[in-house]
Amino acid sequence: MLLFLFFSFQMFTPFFYQEEHLIDHGLRKINMYYQLGDHQLSFSERSELVESIFTNTWNNAYLNRLSSEFAELELKNIEVTEFSRRFTEYELIVEVEVHLIDQEPNIERNIGYFTFTREKREFKIAGFHFNNGN
Repeated sequence: MLLFLFFSFQMFTPFFYQEEHLIDHGLRKINMYYQLGDHQLSFSERSELVESIFTNTWNNAYLNRLSSEFAELELKNIEVTEFSRRFTEYELIVEVEVHLIDQEPNIERNIGYFTFTREKREFKIAGFHFNNGN
């Protein structure tokens, strides 16, 4: 019986959490993602942030990008438009509004699709993409 519960939890992890908990956790990770654009952060601070946001698969890709310049921006608004669960993952579709510092036009709106999976006892971003919502 315990073995069945263990495998059930591993296979259907998002279904063991309340929707509000998963949405709040996902929004925190998305906010942390946008902090990568803070030019006041040192390389080591950004590295730590990347490791806490992304799964190991994505860590390497973003750690390689840390040496390149991120656009400096400020997250203005984020709104969840859709939430769904799939086996070991859950997905948030969000409308994001950012203020691009020292760029024109300085407000950008996008639709973000974020997939989260459980790694080391917490959910992390396992994939994402954006569609321009302007």
